[in-house]
Amino acid sequence: MILRSGSLLLGALVALAPTSFASNLALDAPVLGYVFDGDSGELHRINGLLGSSSLSDAIGLQSPVSRASVSTNQRFAIVQDGDGRTLLVDLTVEPPSATELEGVMDGAEGVLFGPSGLVAAFYAKDRGLLQFVDGLGSSPTVGSEIDGLDGLGSISGLALSDSGSVLVATSGGGGGSLYMLPRRARAQRVGSVQEASGLTFLRGEEDAIIADGEANEVIFLRSYGMSWHAITVATENDGLNRPYLAGATGDGSYAVVAVPGGVMSIPLYGGAVSFADCACSPTGLTPLLGGNAFLLTSDPRQPLLAVEVGEEPRVRFIPALPLDDPVATF
Repeated sequence: MILRSGSLLLGALVALAPTSFASNLALDAPVLGYVFDGDSGELHRINGLLGSSSLSDAIGLQSPVSRASVSTNQRFAIVQDGDGRTLLVDLTVEPPSATELEGVMDGAEGVLFGPSGLVAAFYAKDRGLLQFVDGLGSSPTVGSEIDGLDGLGSISGLALSDSGSVLVATSGGGGGSLYMLPRRARAQRVGSVQEASGLTFLRGEEDAIIADGEANEVIFLRSYGMSWHAITVATENDGLNRPYLAGATGDGSYAVVAVPGGVMSIPLYGGAVSFADCACSPTGLTPLLGGNAFLLTSDPRQPLLAVEVGEEPRVRFIPALPLDDPVATF
């Protein structure tokens, strides 16, 4: 495994047209998060409070974008525009502004964010390559790369901690393994799984949650210095059935996993496991502002579903965009 240093060349600041900015509420109103409309290539804000929220009109992004990943703190988005440029969009200002990120590796499959949203990484599982983006809250820098992850096995999942540690799940041969890569350190094998279908870190911690869809288990991987200990916190006996996504509340008290038909709320330090029925198969567990809410679906042309996690998790719905929703043009 080889560590290499990279550099960032800051591109020209791309001002996003203020005359095309339209919203239902001002930016000083409560904002829960953002959702990307893949059909129009536009981002929409989720305004209001969960249970009483709505989607804004399209936020103009200079031109429609083909891909967008919003940070877990809902402050930034990393997007790819029609010219193939990778842009870091600052969502905290009005109008939003974007800086071109140069030096991003070719063929990135997607973007990982740490739980606090201040570190990110581009990844290409098929090549075993990961490239960090540091300083999202100040001076963004495309930095070091980890190469050779595929030498650990066939990569089935990745997660990123706030410190830049990487949890890697591999599969093959009737089972799989978990490896932890602290920043600039060698990989450590920290456990085995049958099918790691969901991975996430806790905010500000080196602890992680793993959903094993084949074993019907949720594993709490606790950090003790530079070693990790796996604790099973939910099984079939708790009603768990084929978990396939994993998340954790901002205060680190609950894990949440997606299962067919809804989500399971799992206390990490004792208590009863709860189920929230959404009559859906969640397509994501996207953190919303507030720390204990997650967006379950992502198509803004359909009513969106979100869950509030706790002792009695509740599913909420967010109205869909109007059919005649205007799309900003420039």
